[in-house]
This record gives sequence, C-alpha cells and structure tokens, in this order.
Amino acid sequence: MSRVVPLLVASDSNGKDGRDGAAGAGAGVIRGARGEELRVQFVEDHIVRVTLCPDGKRRVDRSWIIDPTHDPTTRTTTTTNDDDDDAEKPCSQSVATGFLDEGHPGAEFLRVHGSRRDDLFSGSSEAVNVVCENQKGSGWSMSSSSVRVSATAKPGEPPALAWHFKDALVARDLPSSPYTYDRGVGHSGGDGDHQGHGSVTHYMERRSAQEEAYFGLGEAAGRINRYGTRVRLDAIDAMGYSCDPTNRQVSGPLYKHCPIVFVNVRSPPADADAAAQQPPLGEEDEEYQRSTTSAMLHKLLDSVEHDDTASPTSPTSVTSPAFSTQEESSDSRQLGASLGWYAMVYDSSARGVMDLGSEISAFRGSYRYTQFEDGDLEYYMIFGQDLKSVVQDVSRLIGRPLMPPRWCLGYLGSTMAYTEAPDAQEQLKKFVSLCHSHDILCDGFHLSSGYTCVDGADGGFGPRCVFNWNARRIPDPHAMFDHFNKAHMRVLPNIKPWLLADSHPEYARAVASGVCVRDPDDPSRPYVGLFWSGGAGTFSRGSYIDFSSKEGFRWWADRCRTQLIQKGARALWNDNNEYEVDDGMLVCGSGMPMSLMRPIQGLLMAMSSMSALLAERPAERPVVVSRSGSLGMQRYCTQTWSGDNRTSWKTLQWNTPMGLSLGLCGWPFNGHDIGAFAGPRPSEELLLRWIQAAIFMPRFSIHSWNSDNTCTEPWSYATSVDVVRACIQQRYLHHPFMYTLHYDAHVSGLPITRPLVLEFPDDRNCWGLPDAKADRHVRDCSSCDFMVGSALLVCPIYIPGTTARQVYLPTACGAKTLWYDVASSTWLAGGRTYTAHCPLSSPLPITYVRDASVICTLASPPSRSTEEISRDGCGGRVFTLYFSQRPGRTCVRHIEDDGISNAGTQFVFTLDVCADEEAVTCSLRVTKRFVSYLPVRTPSPSSSSFALPFDEVTIKLPARDARALVVNTGEGTHTFAGGSGNVPVVVVAMDDAGTQ
Repeated sequence: MSRVVPLLVASDSNGKDGRDGAAGAGAGVIRGARGEELRVQFVEDHIVRVTLCPDGKRRVDRSWIIDPTHDPTTRTTTTTNDDDDDAEKPCSQSVATGFLDEGHPGAEFLRVHGSRRDDLFSGSSEAVNVVCENQKGSGWSMSSSSVRVSATAKPGEPPALAWHFKDALVARDLPSSPYTYDRGVGHSGGDGDHQGHGSVTHYMERRSAQEEAYFGLGEAAGRINRYGTRVRLDAIDAMGYSCDPTNRQVSGPLYKHCPIVFVNVRSPPADADAAAQQPPLGEEDEEYQRSTTSAMLHKLLDSVEHDDTASPTSPTSVTSPAFSTQEESSDSRQLGASLGWYAMVYDSSARGVMDLGSEISAFRGSYRYTQFEDGDLEYYMIFGQDLKSVVQDVSRLIGRPLMPPRWCLGYLGSTMAYTEAPDAQEQLKKFVSLCHSHDILCDGFHLSSGYTCVDGADGGFGPRCVFNWNARRIPDPHAMFDHFNKAHMRVLPNIKPWLLADSHPEYARAVASGVCVRDPDDPSRPYVGLFWSGGAGTFSRGSYIDFSSKEGFRWWADRCRTQLIQKGARALWNDNNEYEVDDGMLVCGSGMPMSLMRPIQGLLMAMSSMSALLAERPAERPVVVSRSGSLGMQRYCTQTWSGDNRTSWKTLQWNTPMGLSLGLCGWPFNGHDIGAFAGPRPSEELLLRWIQAAIFMPRFSIHSWNSDNTCTEPWSYATSVDVVRACIQQRYLHHPFMYTLHYDAHVSGLPITRPLVLEFPDDRNCWGLPDAKADRHVRDCSSCDFMVGSALLVCPIYIPGTTARQVYLPTACGAKTLWYDVASSTWLAGGRTYTAHCPLSSPLPITYVRDASVICTLASPPSRSTEEISRDGCGGRVFTLYFSQRPGRTCVRHIEDDGISNAGTQFVFTLDVCADEEAVTCSLRVTKRFVSYLPVRTPSPSSSSFALPFDEVTIKLPARDARALVVNTGEGTHTFAGGSGNVPVVVVAMDDAGTQ
C-alpha cells in the first residue's frame, strides 16, 4: 500500500547560515526529517532551480528537457553575512553520446544520453551575486538583484518557499503541506540501477482570477487562460478528440507532455467586487453562438470575379462599427497593476497532473498543485517583467527550435487514401498532376503508412510493418520519390516506432539484437503488447523500439537511411509515438523504467531520425515532423501538429488556442490538419473557412482519413477550387514575412502565431477572464483570434452560415493602438469591438495590421513551389509600410538565404521607418553575413554561397495613404509622391564579423 507523507524539516536542517556549504555556490539546502533534500539554486539572476529528492539523492540523474548547450549569461557566486566560503564545482561536459560515430555530422549536437543534472549550469561564464541571510532557526533567504526566495524551515514543520520579484511577492508555496511524496511504491529498473518510490506533489497558493492568470501547458485543449482547469500531463493517441470548452467537451490528455505554466500576477483591481469575485469553478459558458440556418452555398460564394494574385489590400470585405463601440477602459474594466511574470518549467518526464484551480478544500484553501507519478520533483522559476522576456528565457533553457527550410512553409499535401489504394504509386503520381492542372502551389506530401502494409490474405488491409515496402502498391519507390522531387515536392514517409511480432520480417532479428523495450519480469525478453495493425480497429502483437538503447537508436537510424532516405526521402514523419503503455516498469536501455521514459522515447526517436538525415545530407536542414514528444524535442523536430482532430466547426475554432499555447511552450512551428483528419468530409463552407484560418499558421497541411471514404484536397469541391487556389497563393505571397518570423523564432524563441495576451498583456480583454462581466464574444476572441508576429491580427470566421462576426481589436496601455483594416483600407482604434465581414470567396481571413508595422511580400507568387523564391526571386520583394497619421517609428529586419542549407550566406534587410502627417521616411540597409543554423559540421562559407535573385525591391504605402514616401539607400535618397517606388538593393557591409 502506498503511503503519502509530507516533507518535514529535520531538527538540524539549519546551519549557521541556513544553507549546506557543500551544495555549491548560490545554493540553499533544507534537510528533511526522513533524509530528504530540498535544494534551491540560482542559475541566473532571474532563473532559479528547485529540486526535491525524497531519497536524499537523485532518483533521475539525467535530463533531456534542458538544453545541454545552455550557457547562462551569469555565473553563480555567493556572498554571505559570514566568512564561510563555498568551493565551486568544476564544469563538466554532458554525457557523451556513444551512439554516433565520431565522424557523424551531429556527433557534438545530438546528446542521446541526455545531460547529467548536477553538471548543468556548473560552467556559468559570469557571476550572479547571491546574498544569503540566515533567519535564526526559522529559515533563510537568498537574493539576486531581481529575485528573492525565502525559505520557511522550522524543525518538524513543512518547509515552504516564497518568491519576490522586484520586491513584490508573486508566488508562495502552500504553507500547510507544500511538498508530499509517496513512500510506499517501489520498483526496479530491471538492471537494478533505478529505484522509484511513486508520486511527488507540489502545492502552491492560488490567488483570484483577477489577480493571477495561467497560460501554457502545451497543446492542452481549452481556453488560452488555464485558470480553473486541470490538465493531465501525459501523451496518448487521442484520435477524434474534442477541444470545445463551451460545452464542457474537452478531451485530455492529448499528444504531448508539456509541464510548463506561465503566470502573471497583479495587484487587486480598482473594483473591489471584481477582486473578490471567483469564477464558477467547473462551470463553462452555455452555447452562445446563435443557431443559423445555413443559406445555400452559392449565396455565400459571391459571384464577383477576383484576381488570384490579389494583394492583401483587395476590398474583400467591409468593416464597420459594431453593435458596441464602447471603449473597455473604465476603472471597473481594468486589470490591477502587473507585479511581474514567471514561468514554472517542471523537468520531469513522468505522467502527472497540473491543477490550476479546479479543486477546492476547506483545509488547504485556494491552492494549485503539480503532481508526477515517479521521479524527483525539479522545477525552474523564470522571472521577467513581461511575458515575452519569460517566453524567450524558457526557450533558451529548453533549447531554441530548429530553423526549417523554405519548403516547410508551403502547402504540404496529405491523405491516408492514396497509399491504401492497390495502385498507390499511380495515385501518388496523380496528386502531382492534379496540383499542376489546378494551379495549386505545393511543396511536400506526407506518405501515409499504407505503403508499409503487408497484403492481407484477401488482398485487403494487412498489417503495417515499418520500413517495409509493399511492392504491389509501390513497385518502384525510387521512381516515386524521383517524381515528387522533380516537381519540388518533398515526400515525408510515415514511420511508427513498433515492430509487429507475427508479420514484421525483421522482428526476430531485431529482438535478438536488443532493439526493443524489455519485459521487467525477464529483461532478456521484449515487452509484447497490442499495436495498431491494418485497417481501423485492427490490432496485432508487437514490441516498441527502445530509442534509449544503442541497438534501438542505431537500428532505426540505419533503416531510415537505407529504406527511405537513400531511396529519395528528404524528410521523415514520426507518428504514433506516444508510447501509450500502462506498465511503468518496462525496462529501457537508459537504465530507467518506462514510467520515466515515455515522452523521452519520442524525443530520442526524433533524434535518431534526425541523425539519419544528417548522415545522408549533412549540408541540408533536417526535417522531422513528430506528433508526440516532450519538452526539448523542438531541438530535433522541425514541425508538429495537433494530432487526429475531428471534423466540426468547434474543432476549427478551438484548435487555434492549442497551437498558440504550444508556441508559448517552445514549439512555434505547429499547425492543425486542415479540414480535420477524423470524421466525415468537411462541408465546402467549413473547408474554405479552415483554409482561410490556416493561411498564416506556421504549418499548412490538408490531411484526412474521412469516415465516408473520401479524401480532403484543395479540389474537393469544383465550385470553390478558385477560392482555395487564391488562399494558397496568399500564403505564398506572404512567404517572406513568414520566413523571417520563422528565423526570429529560431533565434529568439518567440512564437510565430501568438495569443493576444503576448502582445497586449495589460488589455483585460486579452486575458480571457472567466467572470460574469467578460463579454462572451470578446472572451473567445482572446483565445481564438491571434497575432502573427507583432504586426498582423487574424480573426477567422468560426460560425457556419455567416459572413460576419464581432471582432475585438486589442490595445496597449497609454495611447490607443491603431489598426489598419486590410479589407476596407481604413484605420480603426483599438480597445473597441467591431463587426467585420468576410465573404466565403475571400482569399484572406479577417486581417488587421498594427500601426507602425512593415509587411514584406513577394512581388508575384511562384508558379509551382517555394523553390522559385530562392532561385528566381518571384519578381523581388515588396515592403508595405503601415503607419497611421500619428507620429511613429519602427525598425524591422527581413532575411534572405538559399532556404535549405545548414550554413551559408544570409542577407539582412534592415528598414528604419519614421512617419508623421506629411511623409513616411524609410532608411534601407542591406548587409551580408555567413550564418550557421545548426551546430553540425557544415561546408565552408565559399562552398555554400548564395546570391540574391533580385536587384531591387519595391517600397510602398498601403491603399489610401497619399503621403510622400522617402527612401534612403546606400546610393542616395529617393522620393515617391505616389507612395510607391522601386529602389536598388545595395549591399553596404558585412554584418559584424560575418557571423550570426
């Protein structure tokens, strides 16, 4: 029987200064009455690591979540109020891989064994001054220049931590029992080198919904503000999930393990009643969207001819003041002053739960908690004045995302149907032909798993055997890949991390070689469970690949190379990698049980796939798309998506906050299956609205396994293929803008698509407050409308049978934010609600441009794929300067490179723009430098040079802006009375030392 006990302070826990001198610089330690250890360590001035070891030593000595190359900007040193000095631990390197040959391009980058936790941050380069103070037997405190952590540590009582940021109390452990753990559950990791003891739990105080907001938790379904929710930290194959919070229909867990929460703390608002008000816990809004009788589709598709290459300023809709234009700025509608932001990153891969206020207890009061089923409790507190800085620091801690190649931003085709057909290779060739005949731009195709099926006895669905080619369906894989590659469409083969025992031709050899996860009762034998086999609802016996074993990791990488990449694959699609197995005692090659390795297996799968791509094509940016995984996976996985969504208008709407939340948590390159994967084929109206909504999302893929045996494609409805073509062309026209945002995400960690609260943290209507005063429409805007970078606001239509919706335009503090309505070419004031119109035939969703923004587009769309952007230039670039009559200034950058290389020449366009009522003045500077996007062995600069495919750019003002435009370049000043002109591109200098 399990026994949950609290952490209590030992009688001799507090030394003369309240810390353990052997703990190292900048660390405080509390000893528990049962030998436990609670350690607090400053990593940087504003980043603190807290570790609870219930056994007094680490149960888990390695981390895959924290970036092993993380180099804090500060080095921890300590000053105290006594003369006791602490010796610093020498810097240690992360564990060597051992899985990759020394000459492998990624040998120094791919840390297969993870990093020793005690070695992380031991090599900090500079000093953080941490002042420690003893509180005479009752605890201690440690302070940096911005953060103070105080520990209450009275002998025989529970220890509790309190956190101050900039002198304001922002977080505090629950005093009654902040840390508990389960002592009565034990298991062995097969080889006897791991002993787990069950769950660990961390309780904290919770303030009211007007004083505290929670964001994050990855792709968990629901509203962007997580206050009052409970999320399971796990990953399962949640096919056909629901994500609609308005009808209490939220599935969970979903596909990823993402224990991060971002917290904003505020002083009570001016309205005391609002401060005291608590949200109705567990009670969601009733359905508020009015029922509409859908008009005939031809009435929604307006009959006006439109130019397929229309610019974003085409008058596709008219926006007018709505039923209410009252500014949301009275005292009763304001938030209290922000006391700061912080993130909590839990470095755990065990199953768990994070409860952010769904429970209430007379004993504990208002609280929240995080619990994990196994391992230690280790978390990082990351503080900042605003959400952007905290998101960037979280990304730096867990690792920046990979820089994708250009083609990843294009339309990526996908459907289960083609590879299930007996003549799959002919059907695949037909997809290329159909794209060309319909003039649909396309850059890739997902090869679903039907190509691996062993033919059944009746010629129907047989078991799916990874890396096995069905010679009847695809008789010539080389020719199939070659056909796509010549069309500049990369193929991403689907691969699944298990071997079927009764049908896979390599099963016996692989098991004998130690490739698979092992049985805890007999570690010499593989674990055998049930896995998806052939058609829907069919299962067969099989075994998971163990990527934490050298044999499993290498076997997988070798098969990726020989069976896929060498045949012509340019990317890999890791699927069904949730490791959804209940037995936590399964033995993994890491020496740890499955209870601690489920999401890590997905991360290592991505690492193995990536190693195969780098081994074959070291000069190219590797592309691995993965459905599941853990924090840290963005270092090895280029894209992800929200899994097997279901056909419905609610899915279209509520998939959006799932992607926005993923972006906050380090996964910026995400998207959703357009039209939905599961369920019936979407209606024509739903498909068009879904495509419009996805135009500005990082990943754009139409994918389906429709229950009515159809497949969803751009030409699914002949009456709207012209609209689909125009939408996809708009995505490609905006490729320069989106590509630069991908680069910014790669170097800063800021997401591409952003929740409104990231850009407007002080706008109450962007918080998504769960209270009675919040307008329901506005509240949903805070979750389902989104920013693209800091410039664009996108407001898709989510309701059937309508061409209009209410839109809330957010605003910053102080001067009201102004917005340029792309459809009507007018400026609107933020902080108000409007009614916006968007016909079904529009090539864009409802879109606004923020004042003082610059949007870069192609002069003309490519004819086939993004390959033309780097090769031919597509007519050059167009920079549109969106500045209201209000004086303003901004500086933006735009990048150009060859779109594929791991290292090479990059051109940086810097535009410094200032505007007033009379004129808009732009200074353009173009620099050239050599960059490396991935720390792998890459060609020299001379062997990967890139020349700009255009020699001039267009700079212009938007429609209805009659001011003069003045452009300064390296060759002089150009004045354009008509608000638009072409200027030459003059590369004036190398940027710094020519390095990124």
